Parts: sequence; C-alpha cells; structure tokens
Amino acid sequence: MHLVKDCFRPWRRGVIFSGALALCFALSQVQAKAAGIVKVIFLHPQNYSDPAFRNTTSVTPPWQVMNELGQAIQRMGQVYLSDDQTLTVEVLNIQLARYYNSWAFPGNQARYLSHTRPPPSIRLRYTLKVNGVVIIAAEETLSDINYLLDPLAPHSSNALSYEKALLDEWFQKRFVRMEPAI
Repeated sequence: MHLVKDCFRPWRRGVIFSGALALCFALSQVQAKAAGIVKVIFLHPQNYSDPAFRNTTSVTPPWQVMNELGQAIQRMGQVYLSDDQTLTVEVLNIQLARYYNSWAFPGNQARYLSHTRPPPSIRLRYTLKVNGVVIIAAEETLSDINYLLDPLAPHSSNALSYEKALLDEWFQKRFVRMEPAI
C-alpha cells in the first residue's frame, strides 16, 4: 500500500510523464522516417492466369483482389521505405493459392485448396528509385510451392493470406535486407 502512494508523488508523475512523452516522440520519428512513395499498377488483369480474373461470377471480384494486394504493397512501402525512395510495382500476372470452383456463384464462398493446382504465383516488374535515381530494376515471379505447410495461413480471416505472405517475403528480401533477385 505504501508503494502505491509513492508512485503518485508529484515529482514521480513528472518523471513518468516525461518518459512517456519521450517514447511517443521517438515512435513518431520512426513512423515519420519511413514514408516512401509506392505506385502499384495491375497490367492487363483480364489476361491473368487465375480464373477469378476471367469469371464475372467469382465470389471475390478481380477489383477486390487487386485492391487488397495493392494496399498490402503500399502499406509495406509506408513502413519500410524512407521518404526519399519511390517504388513502382507492375503486377504482370496472378495465380491465387485458392481458386474458385467453376460452379461458384455470387454469395457462394466455396473455394478449396488443392495439391494438384499450381501454387500461388505473382509475376512482378519493379523499380526502386532513391532521389530519382534507379537503384533496383527487376522482373521476377514470386511463388511458394510449400504454401500448404504454413500452419497459420489456413486459419487467417484474410482470403488472400498466401498471396500477402508471398508479397511480404519478397518485400523483406528486396527492400529491407536488399537481397538481389535470383
């Protein structure tokens, strides 16, 4: 009981408040530092290999898939890129990990994972500029043949968890750890 009273002495409150204020300032500086510009362009989505982009009755419309994946890439850029960096990503093809059955209709959420279908795959062309100077320009296909081994992804409430995991791994490798494309 005596210790509780000591915590509320005026000078200690000032120390606690100052420490909390310093922590808030430090966190705001970290967030302010990482604020790169990210542009995501989906080129010719009607030609993507996933049936969801050709089937107008698919459960998740193509625009929603593009919106979610585009926002995921932009969020990563806002977190990891500095304000002098600009990343342009052109999405050339998408094959979703979960695909829609041919008998799917609006409101029917029936999708299933299959060992016989191709793994999730996203083909990208990207350019990273620092102060307007190109430092990385590449094209690559992201894929994970072991996507079914991820114990957390099937329990995710996000329908695109496998694709977002691919994008996150790619972003970490190329722009955080600066590993070259193979």
